[in-house]
Amino acid sequence: MADFTKEVDQLLAKWDKTTSPGCAIAIIHNGEVVHKQGYGMANLELNVPITPSSVFYLASVSKQFAAMAIALLVEMGKITLADDIRQYLPELPDYCDSITIDHLVRHTSGLRDYLNLGSLAGKKSEDVWTEKELLEMLIRQKGLNFLPGDQYAYSNSGYVLLTVIVKRVTGQSMQAFSKEHMFKPLGMRHTVFKEDHQLVIPNRTAGYSRKANNGFVNEFHNLQVVGDGGLYSNVEDLILWDQNFYHNRLGKGTQALLDLVHSTKTLNDGSKHTYAFGLEHETYRGLNAVAHSGGLNGARTHMKRFPKQNFTVICLSNLSDFAPEEVSYKITDIYLSDHLQPIQSDIDTKPAKPAEHESESLADKVGLYRNPKTGIIRQVKFQDDQLVVLINTEFVVPLQPMGKNHFKALGFPVEALFEPFQSEGRFQMLEIFGDNPAMVYEPAESAKPTADALVEYCGTYHSIELETDYSLEIDEGNLMLRHRKIADNQLLPTIEDGFMGNRFEILFARNEDNSIAGFTLNSDRIRNIFFTLR
Repeated sequence: MADFTKEVDQLLAKWDKTTSPGCAIAIIHNGEVVHKQGYGMANLELNVPITPSSVFYLASVSKQFAAMAIALLVEMGKITLADDIRQYLPELPDYCDSITIDHLVRHTSGLRDYLNLGSLAGKKSEDVWTEKELLEMLIRQKGLNFLPGDQYAYSNSGYVLLTVIVKRVTGQSMQAFSKEHMFKPLGMRHTVFKEDHQLVIPNRTAGYSRKANNGFVNEFHNLQVVGDGGLYSNVEDLILWDQNFYHNRLGKGTQALLDLVHSTKTLNDGSKHTYAFGLEHETYRGLNAVAHSGGLNGARTHMKRFPKQNFTVICLSNLSDFAPEEVSYKITDIYLSDHLQPIQSDIDTKPAKPAEHESESLADKVGLYRNPKTGIIRQVKFQDDQLVVLINTEFVVPLQPMGKNHFKALGFPVEALFEPFQSEGRFQMLEIFGDNPAMVYEPAESAKPTADALVEYCGTYHSIELETDYSLEIDEGNLMLRHRKIADNQLLPTIEDGFMGNRFEILFARNEDNSIAGFTLNSDRIRNIFFTLR
Protein backbone atom coordinates (compact mmCIF):
# COMPACT_ATOMS: atom_id res chain seq x y z
CA MET A 1 0.00 0.00 0.00
CA ALA A 2 1.21 3.45 -0.88
CA ASP A 3 2.43 5.77 1.84
CA PHE A 4 -0.39 8.22 2.56
CA THR A 5 0.97 9.58 5.85
CA LYS A 6 1.38 13.10 4.45
CA GLU A 7 -2.29 13.22 3.44
CA VAL A 8 -3.36 12.02 6.89
CA ASP A 9 -1.07 14.53 8.61
CA GLN A 10 -2.56 17.27 6.45
CA LEU A 11 -6.09 16.13 7.32
CA LEU A 12 -5.31 16.41 11.05
CA ALA A 13 -2.99 19.42 10.89
CA LYS A 14 -5.47 21.83 12.47
CA TRP A 15 -5.29 19.82 15.73
CA ASP A 16 -1.53 19.32 15.61
CA LYS A 17 -0.60 22.25 17.83
CA THR A 18 0.52 22.90 21.39
CA THR A 19 -2.53 25.03 22.18
CA SER A 20 -5.28 22.49 21.42
CA PRO A 21 -6.51 19.04 22.44
CA GLY A 22 -6.41 16.59 19.57
CA CYS A 23 -6.36 12.90 18.78
CA ALA A 24 -4.35 9.73 18.35
CA ILE A 25 -4.88 7.53 15.32
CA ALA A 26 -3.79 4.11 14.12
CA ILE A 27 -4.28 2.74 10.62
CA ILE A 28 -3.87 -0.99 10.03
CA HIS A 29 -3.82 -2.78 6.68
CA ASN A 30 -3.25 -6.51 6.18
CA GLY A 31 -1.98 -6.81 9.72
CA GLU A 32 0.59 -4.04 9.29
CA VAL A 33 0.39 -0.73 11.14
CA VAL A 34 0.82 1.69 8.24
CA HIS A 35 0.46 4.81 10.37
CA LYS A 36 0.05 5.73 14.03
CA GLN A 37 0.45 9.21 15.37
CA GLY A 38 -0.63 11.69 18.02
CA TYR A 39 -1.85 15.20 17.22
CA GLY A 40 -2.35 17.99 19.73
CA MET A 41 -2.12 17.94 23.51
CA ALA A 42 -2.99 15.27 26.05
CA ASN A 43 -2.89 17.84 28.84
CA LEU A 44 -2.93 21.57 28.20
CA GLU A 45 -2.05 22.46 31.78
CA LEU A 46 1.02 20.24 31.96
CA ASN A 47 2.00 20.79 28.30
CA VAL A 48 1.97 17.05 27.52
CA PRO A 49 1.54 16.08 23.85
CA ILE A 50 -0.62 13.23 22.58
CA THR A 51 1.32 10.16 21.42
CA PRO A 52 0.20 6.66 20.36
CA SER A 53 0.83 5.67 24.00
CA SER A 54 -1.61 8.25 25.37
CA VAL A 55 -4.54 6.62 27.17
CA PHE A 56 -8.06 7.84 26.35
CA TYR A 57 -11.47 7.24 27.82
CA LEU A 58 -13.17 5.06 25.20
CA ALA A 59 -16.81 5.81 26.14
CA SER A 60 -19.15 3.49 24.20
CA VAL A 61 -16.34 1.81 22.28
CA SER A 62 -16.08 -0.06 25.61
CA LYS A 63 -19.27 -1.97 24.78
CA GLN A 64 -17.57 -4.48 22.50
CA PHE A 65 -15.38 -5.53 25.43
CA ALA A 66 -18.35 -6.09 27.74
CA ALA A 67 -20.07 -8.04 24.97
CA MET A 68 -16.96 -10.15 24.39
CA ALA A 69 -16.94 -11.03 28.10
CA ILE A 70 -20.49 -12.31 27.71
CA ALA A 71 -19.52 -14.27 24.59
CA LEU A 72 -16.65 -15.88 26.51
CA LEU A 73 -19.00 -16.91 29.33
CA VAL A 74 -21.30 -18.46 26.72
CA GLU A 75 -18.32 -20.37 25.27
CA MET A 76 -17.38 -21.55 28.78
CA GLY A 77 -20.91 -22.86 29.28
CA LYS A 78 -21.51 -20.64 32.30
CA ILE A 79 -24.47 -18.78 30.75
CA THR A 80 -26.64 -18.86 27.64
CA LEU A 81 -27.90 -15.91 25.67
CA ALA A 82 -31.46 -17.15 26.21
CA ASP A 83 -31.16 -16.91 30.01
CA ASP A 84 -33.65 -14.59 31.69
CA ILE A 85 -31.63 -11.78 33.29
CA ARG A 86 -33.62 -12.12 36.53
CA GLN A 87 -31.82 -15.44 37.00
CA TYR A 88 -28.78 -13.29 37.82
CA LEU A 89 -30.53 -10.03 38.74
CA PRO A 90 -33.55 -11.17 40.79
CA GLU A 91 -34.03 -7.70 42.30
CA LEU A 92 -35.16 -6.26 38.97
CA PRO A 93 -38.93 -5.91 38.44
CA ASP A 94 -40.66 -8.75 36.62
CA TYR A 95 -41.92 -6.65 33.72
CA CYS A 96 -42.85 -9.39 31.30
CA ASP A 97 -42.34 -13.03 30.40
CA SER A 98 -38.60 -12.65 29.89
CA ILE A 99 -35.78 -10.20 29.26
CA THR A 100 -32.83 -12.27 28.08
CA ILE A 101 -29.10 -11.66 28.08
CA ASP A 102 -29.35 -11.54 24.30
CA HIS A 103 -31.81 -8.64 24.59
CA LEU A 104 -29.28 -6.70 26.69
CA VAL A 105 -26.46 -7.34 24.21
CA ARG A 106 -28.45 -6.15 21.20
CA HIS A 107 -30.25 -3.15 22.79
CA THR A 108 -33.64 -4.78 22.38
CA SER A 109 -34.49 -5.20 26.08
CA GLY A 110 -36.73 -2.14 26.37
CA LEU A 111 -34.88 -1.06 29.54
CA ARG A 112 -34.72 2.70 29.99
CA ASP A 113 -31.31 4.33 29.64
CA TYR A 114 -29.82 5.12 33.05
CA LEU A 115 -27.85 8.15 31.84
CA ASN A 116 -31.05 9.79 30.61
CA LEU A 117 -32.92 8.80 33.77
CA GLY A 118 -30.22 10.25 35.99
CA SER A 119 -29.94 13.44 33.95
CA LEU A 120 -33.70 14.04 34.15
CA ALA A 121 -33.51 13.56 37.92
CA GLY A 122 -30.85 16.27 38.13
CA LYS A 123 -27.77 14.08 38.42
CA LYS A 124 -24.60 15.45 36.81
CA SER A 125 -21.85 13.40 35.19
CA GLU A 126 -19.36 14.91 37.64
CA ASP A 127 -21.39 13.35 40.48
CA VAL A 128 -20.29 9.90 41.57
CA TRP A 129 -22.47 7.24 39.92
CA THR A 130 -22.28 3.82 41.58
CA GLU A 131 -23.55 0.41 40.53
CA LYS A 132 -25.74 0.28 43.65
CA GLU A 133 -27.41 3.61 42.75
CA LEU A 134 -27.95 2.49 39.18
CA LEU A 135 -29.63 -0.75 40.26
CA GLU A 136 -31.85 1.14 42.72
CA MET A 137 -32.91 3.51 39.94
CA LEU A 138 -33.74 0.67 37.56
CA ILE A 139 -35.69 -1.14 40.30
CA ARG A 140 -37.89 1.99 40.67
CA GLN A 141 -38.94 1.89 37.00
CA LYS A 142 -42.56 0.83 36.55
CA GLY A 143 -42.28 -0.22 32.94
CA LEU A 144 -40.21 -0.75 29.84
CA ASN A 145 -39.89 1.37 26.72
CA PHE A 146 -41.31 -1.57 24.76
CA LEU A 147 -41.67 -5.34 25.00
CA PRO A 148 -38.30 -7.11 24.70
CA GLY A 149 -37.42 -7.91 21.12
CA ASP A 150 -40.07 -5.63 19.63
CA GLN A 151 -37.72 -2.76 18.85
CA TYR A 152 -34.10 -1.66 18.87
CA ALA A 153 -33.33 1.26 21.19
CA TYR A 154 -29.84 2.02 22.45
CA SER A 155 -29.67 1.50 26.22
CA ASN A 156 -26.58 2.00 28.35
CA SER A 157 -28.44 0.33 31.21
CA GLY A 158 -28.30 -3.03 29.46
CA TYR A 159 -24.53 -2.96 29.09
CA VAL A 160 -23.93 -2.07 32.73
CA LEU A 161 -26.18 -4.99 33.68
CA LEU A 162 -24.06 -7.27 31.49
CA THR A 163 -21.03 -6.49 33.64
CA VAL A 164 -23.05 -7.11 36.82
CA ILE A 165 -23.92 -10.53 35.38
CA VAL A 166 -20.23 -11.17 34.67
CA LYS A 167 -19.40 -10.35 38.27
CA ARG A 168 -22.17 -12.48 39.77
CA VAL A 169 -21.41 -15.48 37.55
CA THR A 170 -17.62 -15.45 37.92
CA GLY A 171 -17.08 -13.77 41.30
CA GLN A 172 -14.66 -11.41 39.55
CA SER A 173 -15.00 -7.71 38.80
CA MET A 174 -15.27 -6.75 35.16
CA GLN A 175 -11.69 -5.48 35.27
CA ALA A 176 -10.35 -8.70 36.83
CA PHE A 177 -12.22 -10.92 34.37
CA SER A 178 -11.20 -8.79 31.39
CA LYS A 179 -7.56 -8.70 32.42
CA GLU A 180 -7.42 -12.48 32.80
CA HIS A 181 -9.42 -13.44 29.72
CA MET A 182 -8.87 -10.55 27.27
CA PHE A 183 -6.21 -7.98 28.09
CA LYS A 184 -3.43 -10.32 29.26
CA PRO A 185 -3.81 -12.91 26.45
CA LEU A 186 -3.59 -10.12 23.87
CA GLY A 187 -0.81 -8.18 25.58
CA MET A 188 -2.98 -5.12 26.22
CA ARG A 189 -0.93 -3.72 29.10
CA HIS A 190 -2.42 -0.22 29.12
CA THR A 191 -6.14 -1.05 29.08
CA VAL A 192 -8.27 -0.90 32.22
CA PHE A 193 -11.90 -0.67 33.28
CA LYS A 194 -12.10 2.25 35.72
CA GLU A 195 -14.37 0.79 38.42
CA ASP A 196 -13.12 3.33 40.99
CA HIS A 197 -13.47 6.96 39.94
CA GLN A 198 -10.33 7.82 41.93
CA LEU A 199 -8.13 5.29 40.12
CA VAL A 200 -4.82 6.67 38.85
CA ILE A 201 -4.29 5.75 35.18
CA PRO A 202 -0.78 6.41 33.79
CA ASN A 203 -0.57 8.46 30.57
CA ARG A 204 -4.27 9.35 30.76
CA THR A 205 -5.35 12.27 28.61
CA ALA A 206 -7.44 15.08 30.07
CA GLY A 207 -10.80 15.78 28.41
CA TYR A 208 -11.82 19.17 27.07
CA SER A 209 -14.64 21.09 25.44
CA ARG A 210 -14.44 24.37 23.59
CA LYS A 211 -15.41 27.66 25.25
CA ALA A 212 -17.93 29.82 23.44
CA ASN A 213 -15.56 32.80 23.14
CA ASN A 214 -12.17 31.08 22.88
CA GLY A 215 -10.00 28.47 24.50
CA PHE A 216 -11.02 25.26 26.30
CA VAL A 217 -12.46 24.06 29.59
CA ASN A 218 -11.82 20.81 31.46
CA GLU A 219 -14.35 18.00 31.13
CA PHE A 220 -14.57 15.06 33.50
CA HIS A 221 -16.98 12.51 34.93
CA ASN A 222 -17.15 10.30 38.00
CA LEU A 223 -18.95 7.24 36.66
CA GLN A 224 -18.04 4.10 38.58
CA VAL A 225 -20.24 1.85 36.46
CA VAL A 226 -18.65 0.12 33.49
CA GLY A 227 -19.63 -1.92 30.47
CA ASP A 228 -21.50 0.80 28.63
CA GLY A 229 -18.27 2.80 28.96
CA GLY A 230 -15.60 2.93 31.63
CA LEU A 231 -12.72 1.52 29.59
CA TYR A 232 -9.43 3.38 29.15
CA SER A 233 -6.95 2.39 26.47
CA ASN A 234 -4.61 3.65 23.76
CA VAL A 235 -4.31 3.02 20.04
CA GLU A 236 -1.37 0.67 20.56
CA ASP A 237 -3.47 -1.70 22.68
CA LEU A 238 -6.46 -1.33 20.37
CA ILE A 239 -4.31 -2.45 17.44
CA LEU A 240 -3.86 -5.76 19.29
CA TRP A 241 -7.61 -5.93 19.93
CA ASP A 242 -8.38 -5.24 16.28
CA GLN A 243 -6.05 -7.93 14.98
CA ASN A 244 -7.71 -10.54 17.18
CA PHE A 245 -10.79 -10.25 14.97
CA TYR A 246 -8.74 -11.84 12.18
CA HIS A 247 -6.91 -14.50 14.22
CA ASN A 248 -8.69 -15.20 17.49
CA ARG A 249 -6.54 -15.87 20.55
CA LEU A 250 -9.29 -15.49 23.16
CA GLY A 251 -11.18 -18.29 24.88
CA LYS A 252 -10.75 -21.52 22.93
CA GLY A 253 -9.22 -19.63 20.04
CA THR A 254 -12.01 -20.56 17.65
CA GLN A 255 -13.65 -18.77 14.75
CA ALA A 256 -16.99 -19.56 16.39
CA LEU A 257 -16.37 -16.91 19.05
CA LEU A 258 -15.75 -14.27 16.39
CA ASP A 259 -18.82 -15.39 14.46
CA LEU A 260 -20.91 -15.00 17.60
CA VAL A 261 -19.79 -11.44 18.39
CA HIS A 262 -20.49 -10.41 14.78
CA SER A 263 -23.91 -12.06 14.66
CA THR A 264 -27.13 -10.07 14.36
CA LYS A 265 -30.68 -11.11 15.15
CA THR A 266 -34.10 -10.17 13.84
CA LEU A 267 -36.73 -8.41 15.92
CA ASN A 268 -39.97 -10.12 16.96
CA ASP A 269 -41.68 -9.06 13.73
CA GLY A 270 -38.86 -10.48 11.61
CA SER A 271 -37.32 -7.12 10.70
CA LYS A 272 -33.56 -6.76 10.79
CA HIS A 273 -31.29 -4.44 12.69
CA THR A 274 -27.54 -4.10 12.38
CA TYR A 275 -26.32 -4.19 16.00
CA ALA A 276 -24.26 -7.21 17.04
CA PHE A 277 -22.10 -7.56 20.21
CA GLY A 278 -21.09 -3.96 20.85
CA LEU A 279 -20.41 -3.76 17.11
CA GLU A 280 -22.47 -2.04 14.44
CA HIS A 281 -22.61 -3.40 10.90
CA GLU A 282 -22.67 -0.69 8.26
CA THR A 283 -21.98 -0.01 4.60
CA TYR A 284 -19.72 2.80 3.42
CA ARG A 285 -19.43 3.56 -0.29
CA GLY A 286 -20.20 -0.03 -1.17
CA LEU A 287 -17.92 -1.66 1.42
CA ASN A 288 -19.09 -3.60 4.47
CA ALA A 289 -17.70 -2.34 7.76
CA VAL A 290 -17.96 -3.07 11.48
CA ALA A 291 -17.72 -0.03 13.72
CA HIS A 292 -18.63 1.68 16.96
CA SER A 293 -18.38 5.23 18.27
CA GLY A 294 -18.18 6.66 21.75
CA GLY A 295 -18.63 10.07 23.29
CA LEU A 296 -18.89 11.58 26.77
CA ASN A 297 -17.43 14.60 28.57
CA GLY A 298 -14.43 15.45 26.44
CA ALA A 299 -14.02 12.00 24.90
CA ARG A 300 -14.84 11.20 21.27
CA THR A 301 -13.77 7.81 19.93
CA HIS A 302 -14.30 5.58 16.92
CA MET A 303 -13.09 2.23 15.56
CA LYS A 304 -13.99 1.18 12.03
CA ARG A 305 -12.95 -2.14 10.48
CA PHE A 306 -13.40 -3.23 6.86
CA PRO A 307 -12.98 -7.01 7.22
CA LYS A 308 -12.73 -7.96 3.53
CA GLN A 309 -10.14 -5.26 2.89
CA ASN A 310 -8.33 -6.10 6.15
CA PHE A 311 -8.30 -2.40 6.93
CA THR A 312 -8.99 -0.58 10.21
CA VAL A 313 -8.98 3.02 11.41
CA ILE A 314 -8.80 3.80 15.13
CA CYS A 315 -9.33 7.41 16.18
CA LEU A 316 -9.35 8.58 19.81
CA SER A 317 -9.85 12.22 20.80
CA ASN A 318 -9.98 14.26 24.01
CA LEU A 319 -12.07 17.10 22.58
CA SER A 320 -15.87 17.10 22.81
CA ASP A 321 -16.54 18.61 19.36
CA PHE A 322 -14.04 16.38 17.55
CA ALA A 323 -15.69 14.13 14.93
CA PRO A 324 -13.72 10.85 14.90
CA GLU A 325 -16.14 9.02 12.61
CA GLU A 326 -15.86 11.76 10.00
CA VAL A 327 -12.08 11.56 10.27
CA SER A 328 -12.24 7.77 9.88
CA TYR A 329 -14.32 8.13 6.70
CA LYS A 330 -11.84 10.61 5.24
CA ILE A 331 -8.88 8.36 6.07
CA THR A 332 -10.74 5.47 4.44
CA ASP A 333 -11.27 7.63 1.35
CA ILE A 334 -7.50 8.15 1.18
CA TYR A 335 -6.39 4.54 1.66
CA LEU A 336 -9.20 2.58 0.00
CA SER A 337 -9.93 4.89 -2.93
CA ASP A 338 -9.54 2.02 -5.41
CA HIS A 339 -12.22 -0.03 -3.62
CA LEU A 340 -14.84 2.62 -2.92
CA GLN A 341 -17.88 3.48 -4.97
CA PRO A 342 -18.01 7.09 -6.22
CA ILE A 343 -19.42 9.72 -3.88
CA GLN A 344 -22.88 10.63 -5.18
CA SER A 345 -22.71 14.26 -4.11
CA ASP A 346 -21.00 16.69 -1.80
CA ILE A 347 -24.02 17.00 0.51
CA ASP A 348 -22.01 16.07 3.61
CA THR A 349 -19.72 19.06 3.30
CA LYS A 350 -21.71 21.70 1.39
CA PRO A 351 -25.11 22.59 2.87
CA ALA A 352 -26.57 24.32 -0.19
CA LYS A 353 -29.83 26.27 -0.25
CA PRO A 354 -32.70 24.66 -2.20
CA ALA A 355 -33.11 25.84 -5.78
CA GLU A 356 -36.08 28.06 -6.56
CA HIS A 357 -37.93 25.36 -8.46
CA GLU A 358 -37.67 23.11 -5.38
CA SER A 359 -39.19 25.58 -2.92
CA GLU A 360 -42.80 24.58 -3.58
CA SER A 361 -42.07 20.85 -3.23
CA LEU A 362 -40.18 21.54 0.00
CA ALA A 363 -42.92 23.68 1.54
CA ASP A 364 -45.40 20.82 1.58
CA LYS A 365 -43.07 18.87 3.90
CA VAL A 366 -43.31 21.50 6.65
CA GLY A 367 -45.32 20.41 9.67
CA LEU A 368 -45.48 18.18 12.70
CA TYR A 369 -44.81 14.43 12.59
CA ARG A 370 -45.32 11.82 15.33
CA ASN A 371 -44.09 8.24 15.64
CA PRO A 372 -47.20 6.16 16.51
CA LYS A 373 -45.10 3.55 18.34
CA THR A 374 -42.95 5.79 20.50
CA GLY A 375 -44.89 9.06 20.59
CA ILE A 376 -41.71 10.93 19.63
CA ILE A 377 -42.30 14.20 17.74
CA ARG A 378 -40.35 15.63 14.81
CA GLN A 379 -41.08 19.18 13.65
CA VAL A 380 -40.09 20.08 10.08
CA LYS A 381 -39.83 23.79 9.26
CA PHE A 382 -37.98 26.37 7.18
CA GLN A 383 -35.03 28.05 8.84
CA ASP A 384 -32.53 30.26 7.02
CA ASP A 385 -34.10 29.28 3.68
CA GLN A 386 -33.47 25.63 4.38
CA LEU A 387 -35.62 22.72 5.49
CA VAL A 388 -34.68 21.58 9.03
CA VAL A 389 -35.91 19.05 11.56
CA LEU A 390 -36.34 19.99 15.22
CA ILE A 391 -35.38 16.96 17.30
CA ASN A 392 -35.96 19.11 20.39
CA THR A 393 -35.87 22.81 21.20
CA GLU A 394 -32.06 22.97 21.05
CA PHE A 395 -31.24 20.27 18.49
CA VAL A 396 -31.91 21.39 14.92
CA VAL A 397 -30.77 19.26 11.97
CA PRO A 398 -30.58 20.77 8.45
CA LEU A 399 -31.94 18.64 5.60
CA GLN A 400 -30.21 18.65 2.21
CA PRO A 401 -32.36 17.66 -0.79
CA MET A 402 -31.20 14.58 -2.67
CA GLY A 403 -34.40 14.36 -4.67
CA LYS A 404 -37.95 15.65 -4.60
CA ASN A 405 -38.88 13.69 -1.45
CA HIS A 406 -35.47 12.40 -0.39
CA PHE A 407 -33.17 14.24 2.05
CA LYS A 408 -29.87 13.78 3.88
CA ALA A 409 -29.44 14.95 7.47
CA LEU A 410 -26.33 17.12 7.40
CA GLY A 411 -23.70 15.91 9.83
CA PHE A 412 -25.46 12.60 10.55
CA PRO A 413 -25.62 9.23 8.74
CA VAL A 414 -29.42 9.53 8.55
CA GLU A 415 -31.74 10.05 5.59
CA ALA A 416 -35.31 11.32 5.55
CA LEU A 417 -37.84 10.10 3.02
CA PHE A 418 -41.28 11.67 2.64
CA GLU A 419 -44.06 9.42 1.35
CA PRO A 420 -47.72 10.22 0.58
CA PHE A 421 -49.92 9.53 3.61
CA GLN A 422 -53.61 8.64 3.12
CA SER A 423 -55.15 11.97 2.13
CA GLU A 424 -53.74 13.82 -0.83
CA GLY A 425 -51.11 16.45 -0.09
CA ARG A 426 -49.99 14.99 3.26
CA PHE A 427 -46.81 13.08 3.89
CA GLN A 428 -45.38 10.69 6.42
CA MET A 429 -41.66 10.95 7.16
CA LEU A 430 -39.32 7.96 7.31
CA GLU A 431 -36.02 8.24 9.19
CA ILE A 432 -33.53 5.81 7.67
CA PHE A 433 -30.32 4.88 9.48
CA GLY A 434 -28.20 2.50 7.44
CA ASP A 435 -29.77 -0.91 6.95
CA ASN A 436 -31.97 -0.66 10.04
CA PRO A 437 -35.79 -0.60 9.79
CA ALA A 438 -37.07 2.90 9.01
CA MET A 439 -38.65 4.92 11.82
CA VAL A 440 -42.05 6.09 10.60
CA TYR A 441 -43.48 9.48 11.62
CA GLU A 442 -47.07 10.20 10.65
CA PRO A 443 -48.45 13.73 10.12
CA ALA A 444 -49.92 15.28 13.28
CA GLU A 445 -52.10 18.31 13.96
CA SER A 446 -50.26 21.21 15.57
CA ALA A 447 -51.73 22.82 18.67
CA LYS A 448 -51.52 26.56 19.33
CA PRO A 449 -52.67 27.20 22.91
CA THR A 450 -53.18 30.81 23.96
CA ALA A 451 -51.14 32.37 26.76
CA ASP A 452 -54.20 32.07 29.04
CA ALA A 453 -54.60 28.37 28.19
CA LEU A 454 -51.00 27.67 29.28
CA VAL A 455 -51.90 28.52 32.88
CA GLU A 456 -53.86 25.28 33.12
CA TYR A 457 -50.63 23.29 32.92
CA CYS A 458 -48.88 25.07 35.79
CA GLY A 459 -48.15 23.26 39.04
CA THR A 460 -45.73 20.87 40.75
CA TYR A 461 -45.39 17.37 39.34
CA HIS A 462 -43.74 14.36 40.99
CA SER A 463 -42.18 11.20 39.52
CA ILE A 464 -41.81 8.12 41.74
CA GLU A 465 -39.50 6.56 39.16
CA LEU A 466 -37.10 9.52 39.12
CA GLU A 467 -37.68 10.50 42.77
CA THR A 468 -37.88 14.15 41.75
CA ASP A 469 -40.26 17.10 41.26
CA TYR A 470 -40.70 19.39 38.26
CA SER A 471 -42.34 22.81 38.54
CA LEU A 472 -44.22 24.28 35.57
CA GLU A 473 -44.61 28.05 35.59
CA ILE A 474 -45.47 30.91 33.22
CA ASP A 475 -42.64 33.32 32.49
CA GLU A 476 -43.21 36.19 30.01
CA GLY A 477 -45.98 34.26 28.32
CA ASN A 478 -43.96 31.04 27.96
CA LEU A 479 -44.51 27.73 29.75
CA MET A 480 -41.31 26.93 31.63
CA LEU A 481 -40.24 23.65 33.26
CA ARG A 482 -38.01 24.16 36.28
CA HIS A 483 -35.96 21.88 38.51
CA ARG A 484 -33.54 22.78 41.27
CA LYS A 485 -30.60 21.05 39.52
CA ILE A 486 -31.53 21.50 35.85
CA ALA A 487 -31.45 24.63 33.70
CA ASP A 488 -34.84 26.22 33.01
CA ASN A 489 -36.53 24.60 30.04
CA GLN A 490 -38.95 26.41 27.77
CA LEU A 491 -41.75 24.13 26.52
CA LEU A 492 -42.95 24.64 22.96
CA PRO A 493 -46.46 23.43 22.01
CA THR A 494 -46.65 20.49 19.60
CA ILE A 495 -49.84 18.41 19.48
CA GLU A 496 -52.86 18.93 21.75
CA ASP A 497 -51.65 18.79 25.39
CA GLY A 498 -48.18 18.05 24.04
CA PHE A 499 -44.96 20.07 24.40
CA MET A 500 -41.34 19.82 23.29
CA GLY A 501 -38.45 20.71 25.58
CA ASN A 502 -34.70 20.38 25.45
CA ARG A 503 -34.00 16.62 25.05
CA PHE A 504 -37.53 15.45 25.87
CA GLU A 505 -41.23 15.74 25.12
CA ILE A 506 -44.19 15.69 27.50
CA LEU A 507 -47.84 14.84 26.96
CA PHE A 508 -50.38 15.83 29.59
CA ALA A 509 -53.00 13.38 30.86
CA ARG A 510 -56.46 14.45 31.97
CA ASN A 511 -58.98 13.15 34.52
CA GLU A 512 -62.57 12.25 33.70
CA ASP A 513 -63.57 15.86 34.42
CA ASN A 514 -60.99 16.99 31.80
CA SER A 515 -58.67 18.51 34.41
CA ILE A 516 -54.90 17.93 34.30
CA ALA A 517 -53.81 14.82 36.23
CA GLY A 518 -50.15 14.69 35.25
CA PHE A 519 -47.97 14.09 32.23
CA THR A 520 -45.82 11.42 30.59
CA LEU A 521 -42.25 12.23 29.56
CA ASN A 522 -40.58 10.73 26.50
CA SER A 523 -37.16 10.97 24.92
CA ASP A 524 -35.37 8.84 22.35
CA ARG A 525 -34.12 6.47 25.10
CA ILE A 526 -36.86 6.87 27.72
CA ARG A 527 -40.58 6.44 27.24
CA ASN A 528 -43.64 6.93 29.41
CA ILE A 529 -42.14 8.25 32.64
CA PHE A 530 -45.22 9.48 34.51
CA PHE A 531 -45.35 12.64 36.63
CA THR A 532 -48.37 13.17 38.90
CA LEU A 533 -49.74 16.62 39.66
CA ARG A 534 -49.30 17.20 43.38
